Amino acid sequence: MEKYKMAINALIMDEKKAGIGSYVFELLNEIKNIPIDFSIDVHIQQHMKQYFDDTPNITFVSHGDFSSSKRRILYEQLRMPHVYNNEGYALVHFVDYLSPALPIRAKRLFTLHDLSFFKLPECFTAGSRHIKQFFTDWGVKRASGIICVSQNTKDDLLDRYPFIKEKDVYVINLGVNRNIKFTKDDKKKKNILHKFGIDDRFILYVGTLEPRKNVERIVKAYGIAVRQGGIPQKLVLCGKEGWKAEGIFKAIEDSGLEDRIIITGYVSDDELPYFYNAADMFVYPSIYEGFGLPPLEAMSFGVPTITSNTSSLPEVVGDGAITVNPYDEGEIALAITDVLKDPHKASMLAEKGKSRAAGFSWYTTANETVEIYKKILMEDNYS
Repeated sequence: MEKYKMAINALIMDEKKAGIGSYVFELLNEIKNIPIDFSIDVHIQQHMKQYFDDTPNITFVSHGDFSSSKRRILYEQLRMPHVYNNEGYALVHFVDYLSPALPIRAKRLFTLHDLSFFKLPECFTAGSRHIKQFFTDWGVKRASGIICVSQNTKDDLLDRYPFIKEKDVYVINLGVNRNIKFTKDDKKKKNILHKFGIDDRFILYVGTLEPRKNVERIVKAYGIAVRQGGIPQKLVLCGKEGWKAEGIFKAIEDSGLEDRIIITGYVSDDELPYFYNAADMFVYPSIYEGFGLPPLEAMSFGVPTITSNTSSLPEVVGDGAITVNPYDEGEIALAITDVLKDPHKASMLAEKGKSRAAGFSWYTTANETVEIYKKILMEDNYS
């Protein structure tokens, strides 16, 4: 297969890796460990070049840095089609829904993370929603293959686009970063947490502060657990502010528990393990997820985890977490209180979570992805 040349568009990835950026970062780190007999050009932003070294079959091509997602999208639409065609790629892997509206000669492979912008349109700005919907509609009609990160996402995809052939849709789960370990350095852990104003026991949430993540109900459920259950833990909301976050801040103000709720903002990959390591519990009652990586990460640390009984989350966590109705604040509060007040239940849940998380690895994600590259590259009908 040495005659074949393909590309991965990883321009979305930046240093503040989250969501899709984390997916592609971990994927690339593992692909380099898998033998291939074709060549891959990985297109990245200039500042990400420091994290990757070329290999005999993988070349990292930098394109400068983008000051906004709008500039990046324009570049991907107007400049990248010429790159794809000039380089003569047989296949381009787009790591999210976005591919050029202009024609390219290469086959297109997409990773579809979710269809939240169709399922929950109210959780997006009008502009963001229309862009995602348009390019997803456009892309799936031209795809030679689509990778879905869960069976639930595949089901959503085939339900919305019945013309897609099921044989062209592949389910490849995400993984857990095995380089993250429990830290034994209690002093370092204490110093990092203190930097964010955390000096007591706490319940943890990790993710963007936005409506789809259901953070407002986390705050309200926490208030119920404090007042009715008497729990002593603080609540730590760990992640960057998204759109429509004002409802979250209003819920915090109305709770009367401002002194017990900490918002950290973005936390780096180096610091985040200390949060997981120190948390008494992890809560993630998201309304809709294509996969739901944070609960899996928390489970890998042995943190008792509560998440939603909707979308892909039960599929991912299995029996390693408690699942609740994300629309029922009382049910969320009761689950929090029950676990925190029952050390035996918390310990059993922690062990089940670690066992479940052990079944997910980024190497498996990368290896299965490479197999799809080979399959599509070997097909005769280039479109």
